[in-house]
Amino acid sequence: MAGRPYYTLVTRDGDGLWSPQFGDFALSVVQDELSDYREHGHRRCNMRILCTGATQAEIDAGVDQLNSTSRLQLEASRP
Repeated sequence: MAGRPYYTLVTRDGDGLWSPQFGDFALSVVQDELSDYREHGHRRCNMRILCTGATQAEIDAGVDQLNSTSRLQLEASRP
């Protein structure tokens, strides 16, 4: 990650996959957005803040990494 860090709020859907919802260079702005999501009934366990570079490719790579980790955990928990 070169340059300024970029913060992205990602949420997990019913299939366990993460997707970006909101991003900003200021962590406090993304934390405020997360609080708004919580006030509208979203559970904290289904939200994360990723720190990546600001390009779409870097954000996508961060989300892909989170999704691959989630898939591995899901597969490991199955009998």
